[in-house]
Amino acid sequence: MMEQNGLRRHIPVVEEGTTLLELDTRDISYLQTEWDEIDVSVNGNNAAIRPGRSVGVVGLPSGDSLLIEPKLDCELLHFLAYDDRIDESLVLEQESSGFRLGEDLLEVLARLFLNQLEQIVKQGLREEYDTKEETERFLRGQLDIQRQIQKQGRIATTFECRYDERTADTLANRILLASTSHLVTLLSDGQLRSSLRRYRESLRGRVGRSSLPEDPFGQLHLSRLHTHYRPAIDLSRVILADRSIQGFDEAESIFPSLTFAMYELFENSIVKGVDKAVDSARYRVTENDLGELVENTETGEKRRLEPDFIVRSRDDSEVVLVGDVKWKESPEPTRNDLYQMATYQAEAESPGLLIYPTEDEPISTRFEYPDESPGKPKRGPLYVGTVQVGAEGYPEFTHSLETDVADHLQSVMPFAGDERGEATAGGQRPLEDWSP
Repeated sequence: MMEQNGLRRHIPVVEEGTTLLELDTRDISYLQTEWDEIDVSVNGNNAAIRPGRSVGVVGLPSGDSLLIEPKLDCELLHFLAYDDRIDESLVLEQESSGFRLGEDLLEVLARLFLNQLEQIVKQGLREEYDTKEETERFLRGQLDIQRQIQKQGRIATTFECRYDERTADTLANRILLASTSHLVTLLSDGQLRSSLRRYRESLRGRVGRSSLPEDPFGQLHLSRLHTHYRPAIDLSRVILADRSIQGFDEAESIFPSLTFAMYELFENSIVKGVDKAVDSARYRVTENDLGELVENTETGEKRRLEPDFIVRSRDDSEVVLVGDVKWKESPEPTRNDLYQMATYQAEAESPGLLIYPTEDEPISTRFEYPDESPGKPKRGPLYVGTVQVGAEGYPEFTHSLETDVADHLQSVMPFAGDERGEATAGGQRPLEDWSP
């Protein structure tokens, strides 16, 4: 069901799911030409919309927005916090106040940002000294002798001055203004948008409308005097991540979007859980560095083996485990998933772990490769496990994820260093019989 607020509609669709919609022809054309990640097919007055593997908000020329929801019932903000995209204390603070996060991601981000912005304004915008060179009627600061001679000559009626002046037109404040402007263009009319608009106009009066540099966050340095800015800046990284932010204050004329690659957030979260679970005194976790797969003999181009995580002995003498993460609705591995893991394991000569998300209780299944005779790769068993992603609260989310990951690792790690290829125990499934 479409949500309508004022003249704007928020149209819900599902990640990698097809939805038949009545859309403005401008919106259809825009999606077809500008969004390769969204498949659009037109049938009469309707358009079949199938988003790719990203979730979030896509602004449209008509003023409507597509709200792309995750294909699994989970809280996106939990993943953003666990992946260190935003400060987890902000999520905990909102949950403790009784505000339910799962209702609308955009509303939640805007509310979190507004709360932090209010605190910054209350404490006062940080100002910095900016060196100015101006022509003044009265001497101010230092007299620039060279400019004075060049511009004024012998008989001077004004002074060429160089002086330092405190200003709120700083990079940190410009980032805050950029985020505020972007949220105003994304939100439908309402109290939250009105509040942000007031702050936008106030910031424009103090900060001005200077454009941001090409990599504003890379150039930003926050001192201990900016401690109260950090949560808002972290949120700004998320809010501004999916758009070009140069010339940001012309936001009224663009179609703002805010999207996240869900598969990437899930992969990063699982790898972080693995890193927390392993004994760091004995093992270390690396990513995407198993070696080369093939080389093109004509061009020299090489394709690499890039599993999502590799558990190695601390001295690098052994690969203990190789693992991959799949953001899929079904925990049943496809043949391609199995072929991929078989290749990784053959190269590493180690057990494997394949992890999928689930809304249900976590499960684990062990597979064995048949006939590991001399001359064949000694791969060890393959474990396929699921991790719960639908916990309501952030503490429950982190506990569930880390517990599930640790349980799967404990199932696999005892096989590190074994003579691999032993007969399978009862209930285990040989890979040769697998037919999804």
